[in-house]
Amino acid sequence: MKLGFAHPELAPLGVAALLLLALGVATLIRRRRASVAFAGRGSALVSVRPAALVAKLGLLAIASLALAIAMVGPQIGETPRRAASAPVDTMIALDVSQSMGVKDVPPDRLHVAREAIEVLGAQLAGGRVGLTLFAGTSALRYPLTADTRIVGPALDTSGRGFKIAPGSALRAALVGASGQFPTDAANEARAKAIVIISDGEDPAPDLPPLGPLLQRNIRVFALGVGTSEGGPVPLYDQKGQLQQMLVDANGTQVTSRLDEARLRSLAEQGGGRYLRYEGAASAREIADALRAMDAGVAPAEAGVSPENRYQIFLGIAVLALLAGWLIDERRPMPWPRTPRVRP
Repeated sequence: MKLGFAHPELAPLGVAALLLLALGVATLIRRRRASVAFAGRGSALVSVRPAALVAKLGLLAIASLALAIAMVGPQIGETPRRAASAPVDTMIALDVSQSMGVKDVPPDRLHVAREAIEVLGAQLAGGRVGLTLFAGTSALRYPLTADTRIVGPALDTSGRGFKIAPGSALRAALVGASGQFPTDAANEARAKAIVIISDGEDPAPDLPPLGPLLQRNIRVFALGVGTSEGGPVPLYDQKGQLQQMLVDANGTQVTSRLDEARLRSLAEQGGGRYLRYEGAASAREIADALRAMDAGVAPAEAGVSPENRYQIFLGIAVLALLAGWLIDERRPMPWPRTPRVRP
């Protein structure tokens, strides 16, 4: 049987549990000594039961140790790992330009895009997913990883801390995302795709060249976020406070609209598919199309994974705390007897 720990760096928590036990013992001893010093040996802890105090202290120690072990994550034994059903490398390119702050879809385009990415990450478990951010240029947020759950929460800070030139360039999105795919022979057989999540606005008159991507067996998909009616573009300061709405050189308020025609052409010429994001079902449909790419690729080799048994120790900790709470340390006081009065 193989033994291990998921988080060995948390092992000092066991020492903390022992220190807590020592502190409890020292407190109990000092309490007894103080009672003896105040009223003599015959009156030490008259109102409490020493055995109950010791039992509560022992249960607290058990709960502390069990909780520390649970947090370390004891790995006892192994479980078979299912072969990956969708070994697709997917780079998600998220548009973080100013127009993604438009509120034509509530609460705004960027928050809706985050929802789409979370759904995609959950649907693509078994493959590898990465995330790039783009506006006028592109920046890597997360390289390809098998932990597909992190790409959605990663958007809590979206573009903060990343130097991305203002603007909106689909070419930058494709160049930045395609550069993250490994080019070695071991990864050449894996299916590869780029999913662009954007409102499609791009000042360039033509689509970026897609031939080099198709030669590398990289297909392009797109999820459109926004509406054809669009809305004004908000401008925020570095603290996230709204300053004004974007205006052109003539002082006219700029309206940003979803450019479905551009995104559809991009996906069709890139060998993929375009969908307007209208809820989780749209992201799942894109995920189904990505998994379908893997029909001709051999599945990844299955193996075993260590089994984390933290639940056992967490249950012990909860039961010990509950039992300690139920123990009454007070000594039962005798009921006063009423003298019998003879008639």
